Amino acid sequence: MCIRDRTFAAYALVRKTVKVDAMAGLGVETMLLTPIALGYLFWLETKGAGHFGHDSRLSLLLIAAGPVTALPLLWFVCGARRLRFSTVGLLQYIAPTGHFLLGVLVYGEPFPPARAAAFVAVWIALAIFTADGLRSYRSGQSRAET
Repeated sequence: MCIRDRTFAAYALVRKTVKVDAMAGLGVETMLLTPIALGYLFWLETKGAGHFGHDSRLSLLLIAAGPVTALPLLWFVCGARRLRFSTVGLLQYIAPTGHFLLGVLVYGEPFPPARAAAFVAVWIALAIFTADGLRSYRSGQSRAET
């Protein structure tokens, strides 16, 4: 698991356990990250690598990147609150799998047998985990009915 996946898993854990509504949480996250982002933009400009304000079309795209980034995060937080944490964890395998399929099927990335075996092993483990969760859920329902 790469650092990005671990970072997002930690983010999901914090967002799931902290009892604050989605909009307030997003507001706090934005307040915490804005100075860092502005500092990075300023640093890029001092190095001559900045792009904001030099081309109006590119500047509009950079401005639009905010809502395009924030809306999925807001939707994730709203959805994660309604699901069990194990379900959220399982769903987080979908994005890397989509990236894998895109890389192999569209961009022709190499897919040696060792990677194929690891991919199959991960999904077999997820299937076992899901089956066990369903079995536990159903046995809990049958106990509740008696």
